[in-house]
Amino acid sequence: EDVPAPGPSEHCLTGDTLVETINGPIQIKNLVGKQGFLYSVKNKKPVKAFFYNAKIIQRNKRIWHLDLENGMCLTATFAVPQLDVPC
Repeated sequence: EDVPAPGPSEHCLTGDTLVETINGPIQIKNLVGKQGFLYSVKNKKPVKAFFYNAKIIQRNKRIWHLDLENGMCLTATFAVPQLDVPC
């Protein structure tokens, strides 16, 4: 069952997306119900940031997949406000 999200950025990445935590890359679905530190970007520089309250918001949504030049990829729903990706 879908859960209403309090913010626009909570309907974004798929559960298999890797998050760079201080303990190495971990899939988002394995962070549900946990808290800790991850690496983020602020002013184009990496910073350590606290995360908490990770949860599954929606299931079975239409997604897109983007292969990056560095061999990584990004898979997300079409509701990603941080990116300007044509649908």
